[in-house]
Amino acid sequence: MSRARSLAAAGAAVLAAAGLATATPAGAADSEWSRVALPRIRPLATLTSVDAGSATRAWAVGREYAGTTDYGEIPGVPLVLAMNGSRWTKAALPAATWNGSLTSVAATGPAEAWAAGQESGGRGHVLRWNGSAWAEVALPDAVATGHALTLEGTPGYAPWLVARSTQDGAVTVLRWSGATWVAVATPAAPFFTRLVDVAPDGTVRLVGAASTQIPGFPIFVPVLTVYRWSGSAWEPALTDGPRIYPTDVLAGPGGELWVAGQVPWTGPGRPPPVPSAMLVRHDGAAWTTVPLGTGTVLGTPTLTGQEGGRPEYVLGTFVIDATPVAGALRNDGGTWTRVPFSPGVPPETDQVSVVAGVQLPGTSSTVAVGQVQYSFYGQYAPRIEREDR
Repeated sequence: MSRARSLAAAGAAVLAAAGLATATPAGAADSEWSRVALPRIRPLATLTSVDAGSATRAWAVGREYAGTTDYGEIPGVPLVLAMNGSRWTKAALPAATWNGSLTSVAATGPAEAWAAGQESGGRGHVLRWNGSAWAEVALPDAVATGHALTLEGTPGYAPWLVARSTQDGAVTVLRWSGATWVAVATPAAPFFTRLVDVAPDGTVRLVGAASTQIPGFPIFVPVLTVYRWSGSAWEPALTDGPRIYPTDVLAGPGGELWVAGQVPWTGPGRPPPVPSAMLVRHDGAAWTTVPLGTGTVLGTPTLTGQEGGRPEYVLGTFVIDATPVAGALRNDGGTWTRVPFSPGVPPETDQVSVVAGVQLPGTSSTVAVGQVQYSFYGQYAPRIEREDR
């Protein structure tokens, strides 16, 4: 399944807007990640999503852009980087003649991948790689404009698409029929969809929350809720879960389900500029909260791990001694160890935002993508990190 969601990139933007620039504090352990050499691309670029179709095939997407002006950002162009073996190359995109960015990628096999994004005017686009070239795939008119698009898929199964309205947040879920995108009805309010997950065995889950009011208070909190696709409709699978806004999910062995997300604010006072994050696990019988044990985790956490296995990493931003630190929490047999990313090389700073990752199928290697800020404000260089265990 895709291990990268545009929510993670949005979380990085929230951190920056809140003034919580990330840095590697003095005394941090040496990085166990290695920086991956990138092909020749524009010096200003960002990567927002990554997925892998095999141990030697992966794709990362984002955008290249020309810079910023006093009036805002100069529109960029879509970017796809392809890993073949261990070498990354820039993919040709003859079908992408528009200015904008790609924000989501899903691999459905070593010779098939999908990418989604938006042009600067708000029109959505989906591209499909057939093993030799990328081509545009038509979207239904209902979601073709004004929607943020997120793809989900796993090798051997058809992809799914979540289209979230940029106007009112309404969600449309679509599945690929083999020839076109088909909208699938979702449960009604108070349930609201956050994401779709496609497990290695093809099981499709709709993961979201039911909005529930706290008795005696005018405050509504999310209750984690999971539906399973029967082939024709969504059927309730797990209800009355923890209070959490889910941002990523990983299906584990024996019916396990791991969900990363954000802690809802319930007062008193004003909500924090960036929400805290949490990790919960369903063992087939009950939900438990998984202590991460490394201080507060902020932003929009994402998970990486072997498909059908337990999480290997939680990617996010952590608060260590009151300092926000970008990095990864590695699962060392149930003990979570913070592993920082590689430092920047001037004119780069150490303000690294790694927003998505994937474990290469059948290996113990993990690839993570994001960006690092230059010493001049508001300009970023792309970053790919890899750890081989």
